Amino acid sequence: MKTSAPILIFGYGSLMSKASLHATVPNAKNLRAAYIKNFRREFSKMDDEGMVDTNADIAGVPYCAVDVISGYDGEFVNGIIFETDETYLAALKRREYGYELLPVDAYDFRTGRPLGTCFVFSSNIRNGVYDYDNLAQTRYLELCLNGAKEYGKTFYKQFLASTYVNHEQLDMLPRLTGKVRWQSAKKHKSLTRQTYRPSFLT
Repeated sequence: MKTSAPILIFGYGSLMSKASLHATVPNAKNLRAAYIKNFRREFSKMDDEGMVDTNADIAGVPYCAVDVISGYDGEFVNGIIFETDETYLAALKRREYGYELLPVDAYDFRTGRPLGTCFVFSSNIRNGVYDYDNLAQTRYLELCLNGAKEYGKTFYKQFLASTYVNHEQLDMLPRLTGKVRWQSAKKHKSLTRQTYRPSFLT
C-alpha cells in the first residue's frame, strides 16, 4: 500500500488546540511551536457558517476568525506546525473554507532554526470585525487562547502580543484576556507594556 507524502501545515488559531486539531485531522503528528515571518495575525475573516461540529448551542452562528495578512515586513506570527497527508487534507480544507493555502518558510519558535517550507491558510480579505457581544465569537477566542497556552507561558504571551483585534493588540485588551502584564518605567511615572519575543529575536 502506498502512503501519501507528509504535508507540513502551520496553524495559528484554533488549530493550535490539540483536541480541535485532532478532531479534524486525527493523524496530525510531530506538532511543534514555530513561527512565520512577514505576516500579521488579525481577527478579520468572517466565518459565516460558524461552528458546525461542536458547541451545539451556538452551531451556525457567524463569528470573526483569525487570519494572517501578508506584507508586514519585520513582523512574525507564532503558531504550530504539524504533519498530515492527503488522507485528511480535504477535511482540513473544508474546515478552513474561504482561505487559500500558501507556501511559507517556518522557523522553530525557541531556536529560530529553519524548519523548511510549510503551508498556511490565509485569505487576505479583511471582511469582518470582532464582535464583543457574540457568544460564538467568545468561544472561538477561548479556543485559540487555550490552544496557545498548551505550548507554554512564553508562547502564550507572544500570541497575545502578535494578535490584533479591531486594530488593537490583544495583550492590551484585558476585557478579552482577563490579564495584561505591565511593568513600571524607571524614569517615568507611566506604565510600559512588556513586549515578549523569543530570546533569539531580542
